[in-house]
Amino acid sequence: MSQMAEQISEKRLHPFTLLYRLVVALPNAALPIIFVLYSGSTGEWAYIFISLFLGFFILPGILLNYFYFDYTITEQEVVIRSGVLSKKERHIKIDRIQNVTITQNFLHKLMRIAKVQLETAGDATTEGNLDSVSIADSERIREIIRNHQHEKSSTTIVNEEGEQVEVKQIEEEENVIFSMSLWDTIKYGAVRFRPIVLVASAWIFSMFSQLNPNWTEELEVILESGYKEYIKQLDIFSMILYAIAGVLLVLLFSWILDILLTVNTYHKFKLVSEKGKLLTSQGLFSSQKGAIPLKKLQMMVIKSNPITRKLNFYRLDLQTAGFGGGDGTKAKSETAIPFAKFSQVKEIINKIRAVELPEVFTKVSPKSIRRAVVKYLLFSIPFGFALYFTFDSFWILLVLLPIIGFAAYIRYQYRGYHVENNQIIVKQGFWFQKISIIPIEKIQTLHKRSSYFQRRLGLATVEIDTAATVYGNDASIIDIDNDIATEIFEDLNRLFIEDKNKGKVIN
Repeated sequence: MSQMAEQISEKRLHPFTLLYRLVVALPNAALPIIFVLYSGSTGEWAYIFISLFLGFFILPGILLNYFYFDYTITEQEVVIRSGVLSKKERHIKIDRIQNVTITQNFLHKLMRIAKVQLETAGDATTEGNLDSVSIADSERIREIIRNHQHEKSSTTIVNEEGEQVEVKQIEEEENVIFSMSLWDTIKYGAVRFRPIVLVASAWIFSMFSQLNPNWTEELEVILESGYKEYIKQLDIFSMILYAIAGVLLVLLFSWILDILLTVNTYHKFKLVSEKGKLLTSQGLFSSQKGAIPLKKLQMMVIKSNPITRKLNFYRLDLQTAGFGGGDGTKAKSETAIPFAKFSQVKEIINKIRAVELPEVFTKVSPKSIRRAVVKYLLFSIPFGFALYFTFDSFWILLVLLPIIGFAAYIRYQYRGYHVENNQIIVKQGFWFQKISIIPIEKIQTLHKRSSYFQRRLGLATVEIDTAATVYGNDASIIDIDNDIATEIFEDLNRLFIEDKNKGKVIN
């Protein structure tokens, strides 16, 4: 039997599904009990009864959902049956499946199971979820779908004598176009600089405050033991030094944690090219294998921050449409290159879509500096009032003026655009710079608009929307002269019509 003919008949999820779901559901029932026992409040014992009551529903629900869930895979479709009281049978045509994603979190790795997500064209959410199958079954499911869509075990041709001959096709070797070493992953984590610890600390503090309402009294007891007198003896300079040291310590922990999380996410990252798709695999304690269908590609985005630009390292995201990431949107952004030299990024972009990035971008109007200064000053008004009520003076606000002017100038310097016959390239942002590459045929709508302040300066914005655009300014040419905006709009409209695109142009 060929691989294409392979099927899976009415199979349940892995038995460890029961244990996995129980472990995941346990905190929901246990948290109220922990809260009561830790606080020692006898008036809150109702929480325990509520938790026990919920437990009587959680365990039977896990058992029933497991025994009433099965899936079947044929050559034409994937059938998923679920439901206890309300039965549901879902048929997913294999030809419609765009992506088979295999993910493992830490618990999955311990239990040697995996989650398989089937994403189809035109769906806003993941259409098929098999949340706990064995690793072997997850790979088998992906191979069955992959073989049916892209590979043939044999092909029949007619020879010179008119006879039909079966010719075996040789399987292509894995075409790895990008990979990351452990050292590259560590360097990537070291230059991301996300204040993760600040957010985590706020969450831990909030939880601690809930579990221990008397923490302020305990802190006062600690201070009374001798630290309070020491703090009183400190001068303002020493207190500032301690505050700076505390902030630096938190940032250091955040930096180390970010490196560890980055290694966990992108360990052994690999990008493979395969017949109209890019396959990704990554992860240490939690792993993921996914696919990026190139026919659904809407936009390529090169991302960087000032540090990575200085080191000549960039990130490439591919924004696709037609299947969702489970968040209710029809757009999805996949990382194709987490961290690579600019030359490598350009090389892979060229392989994907033969794009040559310009050496120099066309700048937006210098009037955008004036507009940005006014905008930042308006945002500074609340800060000015705070300074007035704190120090009884507005003069400190003058310190911000040079900063505002510099920020407006940097904003202008890092904005630009480039229009070619088959694509638009837009650059924007300083701290988090994005270079968006949009093929003309992927444009859904075009807008030319001017706000009140833009009209006063003779400026306009050309907004470019694709099926993967999540935010309105994802690929907008902002603050260009109105005449130039009209010219660009008309040129894009002409190219739009020449490509016989079905999108809609709105003026």
